[in-house]
Amino acid sequence: MPTPRPPTLPGLAAPERRRLAAAHHQEIRMKPCRPLLLILLLCIALPVPAAQKQAKAGAAPDPVTAAGLLKRMDRDGDGKLSFEEYRNAMIRRFAQADADRDGVLRGDEIPAHLVPVARAESGQREVTLDAYGDALRPVFDSFDTDRDGYLDGAQLEALAQARQAAK
Repeated sequence: MPTPRPPTLPGLAAPERRRLAAAHHQEIRMKPCRPLLLILLLCIALPVPAAQKQAKAGAAPDPVTAAGLLKRMDRDGDGKLSFEEYRNAMIRRFAQADADRDGVLRGDEIPAHLVPVARAESGQREVTLDAYGDALRPVFDSFDTDRDGYLDGAQLEALAQARQAAK
């Protein structure tokens, strides 16, 4: 891809035009690095989940509600959860719980409110991301009682109650 030319500024003296052109070329060279820097910053500064913050402060975590689940998981705003929205939210939760970022939850890293954990656990009390991901579909399907591929209304309420009971 050809490098874009800096804007021409005929009213400026030659040294000022050279300085602006150099700054323009420096900006062009830095643009490919921006996404990498953003990813690095996100990996380093991932937020601690609100439930963990509250637990550290000694406060009881907020109750899980259908409205709260929709607020956190319903990315397209249609008022119901597709499997993809559910899966993405649950994988984000797994990643937040994985303190050492090795793709495996062990011991204290395993939060009880991650409903699919019981189906993904091995006898060693550890859960891999792959096993966890595989357990998500059967859990979603168990709440999708009308088999339309979405959780809404009473189905969302049942999911919220199951997550609340697991806390």
